[in-house]
Amino acid sequence: MHPTLYPALLLVVCLALQPSLGAANPNPPNPNPPQQPANWLAQTQAATCANCHRSSAAPKSEQPSAIAPLYSLSAQQIEAAMLAFKNGQRPATVMHQLAKGYSDADIARISQVLGQPTSVNNTQPPSAP
Repeated sequence: MHPTLYPALLLVVCLALQPSLGAANPNPPNPNPPQQPANWLAQTQAATCANCHRSSAAPKSEQPSAIAPLYSLSAQQIEAAMLAFKNGQRPATVMHQLAKGYSDADIARISQVLGQPTSVNNTQPPSAP
C-alpha cells in the first residue's frame, strides 16, 4: 500500500467506527437528574459500620460477639460512644482510629442514621463488653 493512502484509510476506519459523527445525540442528558436523599453521605458512611457491627438482631444460632451490635442503640448512645472513642476517653483497639476520621458533625449525622428512636433520654455510651 502506498504511504500516502494511510491518512485516507485512517479516516475511513474512524468514520466506520463512529457512525454517529455529526449526528444529533440520541441520548441527550437528562435535564432533571434524580436527586440523592439529603442524608446520602451519612447513609453511605453509616453503611461502613455494618462491616463489623450487626445492624439487625442476630439469629439465635449465632454466637455472641465482642463487637457491640448497633441495632438496639439510640442515636445519642452511638454519638456519645463515637465521641468518646475519638477523644480517647474510651479504650479501643480500632474504633479510636476510625472515629478520628470523622468530624463531630459527621458523627452526629451517622448516629442519626444508625440510631433507634427512643423516648428515653440516655446519652451514656454503651458499656464495653
